[in-house]
Amino acid sequence: MTRDPLRVLIVGRDASWRARLRSIAGGAPGAAVVGERDLDRSTTAAVRDAAPDLVVVHDASPAPATRASAASEVAGELARAGQLVAYVSERDRDAAALYASGVFGYVLTSTVDQQLPSVLTRAMARRGVEREAREGRLLLERLHPLVELARHGATMRPAPGAGATQRLLLRHRGKAFAVDSDEVEWAEARGNDVTLHLRGRTVQIRLTMKKLESALGDARFARIHRAVLVNLDRVDRLEPGPSGGTTLVLTSGRQLSVSRTYRASLLRRLGVEQGRPSADATADPGGE
Repeated sequence: MTRDPLRVLIVGRDASWRARLRSIAGGAPGAAVVGERDLDRSTTAAVRDAAPDLVVVHDASPAPATRASAASEVAGELARAGQLVAYVSERDRDAAALYASGVFGYVLTSTVDQQLPSVLTRAMARRGVEREAREGRLLLERLHPLVELARHGATMRPAPGAGATQRLLLRHRGKAFAVDSDEVEWAEARGNDVTLHLRGRTVQIRLTMKKLESALGDARFARIHRAVLVNLDRVDRLEPGPSGGTTLVLTSGRQLSVSRTYRASLLRRLGVEQGRPSADATADPGGE
């Protein structure tokens, strides 16, 4: 993919130095000089309006050691405002103060031909990292409106529109992957780990059942045990279970035991009448 060039603005009072810096920056691969301007009271506002990727500020006038130069003051102000700044000077006494203010690069005039291209290269790399981070955030926003990644898994919140297919972004073994909620047939918890049983595969993630249940919502998913959650769209039938219990059979053929605690709410969710004696209405004497 072709990237836009690094947009560089040259600032300084010495026209000959502005021309030299323009020549160096303009000759660097991946960089483009978008303008130059004198150093005055309107410089900061003009730079903000131009919105370059990098400002190269040249300090041409030696200042007494007791005070900072106008160029260093402008560079520091721009850096503190978040602008990427490279400072060019014949002396190095301002370096510590300017780096403390956030200046990206400090270049001595005696080595400007070697140092400035290096600063430009670092600025391009930094811009690339920041751009990828922005694009990654936008991608996450498009993929799922409900999931916030956490350190060991995913911290989730319900998306609007209960019942709609939701896109979950989860982490497994250091990798992020997306799962549609309708792929989830059932899930079982063991401590703070949850195993998702998807179509033809299983995935274990670091996540509590409570957070998973909250993310998936209650329109299509229901607990049948404190550690088991099922997709109601994948329920095929209910059958009598051992010792008078109830067994839920998924469309995949998987059989799961229904806990007494969740049995009544499951029957209501499935629209099963509980007043008549049947296999589906048999009480489960077993615990969770």
